Formats: sequence, structure tokens, C-alpha cells
Amino acid sequence: MLIIMLFISVTLAYEGIIETFTARSDGSAITIEWRSISEQDLKKFELERSSNKSGFQRVTSIDAKGTPSNYKYIDNEAYFKNQPGDDVPLSKTVFYYRLKLINKDNTHVYSNTITVTHEVSTVRRTWGMIKEMFR
Repeated sequence: MLIIMLFISVTLAYEGIIETFTARSDGSAITIEWRSISEQDLKKFELERSSNKSGFQRVTSIDAKGTPSNYKYIDNEAYFKNQPGDDVPLSKTVFYYRLKLINKDNTHVYSNTITVTHEVSTVRRTWGMIKEMFR
């Protein structure tokens, strides 16, 4: 019974923090945006990405502003590879994003997972492959 009550508390805590959470692809990058409702005890957001809906990896960390705010992150690296160590650039891939909301006491909850299909133009993909050769 106590576990169920704790789960409900965590769910309500998340729902009271994030109002919107979206991602869109323009063929060269993925833009992720979210709006917070309340950031009273929030320390930071960690944006995580996955190409298979598991094995999420941190993309960036953004400090909370302390008041209801709009956030925007442009993921320029999503079109290069699925995961670190992959050698093949992507042409059309579905990416999954979620937010890890970290409180000042270091407890955390996760947002819902959002999905975006990222279709990279052939010119952009070729340029990405050329850049990869010189890294």
C-alpha cells in the first residue's frame, strides 16, 4: 500500500512540473522544447535520447531557472549515429526523448517519452559523413 501511495505522489509531482514537451525534425537537427509550470524544488533537467526506446543516454543538462519557463535544445548530433560507437550515419530514424527532472535533494522523476522521426536529407547526410572522416 505504501508503494502505491509513493508512485501516485511521484506521478503527480511530474505532472505539476511540465506543461508541454515536444520534438520536431527539420532535416538537419531535432529541436526539443518544453515548458515548466513550477520549478520550486527543481535543480536541473537532463535531456536523454534513445534510438530504441531503451538505453537512454544523456544529451545535455540544463539548470532550472526557478520559475515557470520555456526551454529549447537543438540536437545537432542526432543524425550522425544511433549510439556512441556506431559507424553508420542515419538517414531516417525514430528517436525517443525524455527529461530527467532532478530535485535539489537529488531525487528525480522522468517525464513521458516523446518520439520524433528524423529524416536527414542526402546532402546533409553526405556532409555529415565527410565531417566524420576528419574527426
